[in-house]
Amino acid sequence: MQSKDIKQDNDATTHASKSCDETMNDKRDDARRMAEELIAEEARGAPGSAIKAYFIAAIIGLAFWGVLYFIWRSL
Repeated sequence: MQSKDIKQDNDATTHASKSCDETMNDKRDDARRMAEELIAEEARGAPGSAIKAYFIAAIIGLAFWGVLYFIWRSL
């Protein structure tokens, strides 16, 4: 059984126009392409940003413990 694209308009069933189908397919393809590009960009930037975040957290942690150490030594 073959399925046909059908558009319903006020209880009247008519076949969807080919130009409308092509436009929707083009929009769907454009959206899929944009999503793939965004995913690819996100995957490229992830390792570097994770390492930077780790180093920043390590530096902040060391600074915090250093301040606590000097406060403790001054007591």
